[in-house]
Amino acid sequence: MLAVAKCSSPYLTNPLTGNEVTRKWLLEMIICLDMLIVVMFLVFLKSLERGQRKYVQDFKQQTIEMDDFTLRISNLPDEEWVGRDTSRMKEYLHDHFRQLINHLNNDPENEANDHVADINFGEYQSAKLGFLSTLANLRADYIRNKIFIEQL
Repeated sequence: MLAVAKCSSPYLTNPLTGNEVTRKWLLEMIICLDMLIVVMFLVFLKSLERGQRKYVQDFKQQTIEMDDFTLRISNLPDEEWVGRDTSRMKEYLHDHFRQLINHLNNDPENEANDHVADINFGEYQSAKLGFLSTLANLRADYIRNKIFIEQL
């Protein structure tokens, strides 16, 4: 079923005021109102984006993360001095940091006030990490190919 509506008169009566308006004027008002709504929506989106950025910034300032308490130290002794067991290096660094903190707090003999929680070792941008990543990718490719061949 198809229905068509047609205005027989070029004028329409405003139901609120009773004044007659032309269809062209009504069309122009609808277009202007539509454009105003689109602009208001864009302003709302921009303010929402700004608010989200501010929230993320405030969240990062108020949240305690591991990065806030982490130190990256380079030029540590080679494995020849430490060996495969890192406990010797951990003990040395723990004592060194404890002495340094106590010295900064003007309390060189206070061993009860131990501010060093833990010491862990990791490698940053190392060729070893790149090699391990390559091995992981090769293993994933192998498993993917094995599953593909089994499905054939």
